[in-house]
Amino acid sequence: MQPIQQNSAEYTYCALAALKILNVELNAEEKSLHLHYLVNRQTKWGGFNGRQYKDPEGCYSWWVLGALHILDKDKLKQVNRDLFNKFAINYCQPADGCGLRNKPGVEPDSYHTAYVLGGWSIINEALDDEEVCLGICM
Repeated sequence: MQPIQQNSAEYTYCALAALKILNVELNAEEKSLHLHYLVNRQTKWGGFNGRQYKDPEGCYSWWVLGALHILDKDKLKQVNRDLFNKFAINYCQPADGCGLRNKPGVEPDSYHTAYVLGGWSIINEALDDEEVCLGICM
């Protein structure tokens, strides 16, 4: 991952999960670059974006928190859990409370419900290593 290249949280998660399954370790510099990128994805609203300068979207809670969990679970402590939980309720949940969505103004769907709940489960310590690595979030 080079500073001038476009990064994306979902691809980062997929790559880290594949490496973990294959028992391939990143070197110290690679790990540091990925951790820096991931811990800086939380926005002032509590949600996560997949790329710099983008608005938060519900699904990125899974991609970012899952990647952090795989790379270094201790770094999850740098995430503001309370702010994320407020984001999940106030930003991703529609007024009728049915399902979860990517962002306000968009209808809830099963994809975003799964990934917002998956991110919530990671930050609230409800998933184990294998579940996160294999993408088992429901």
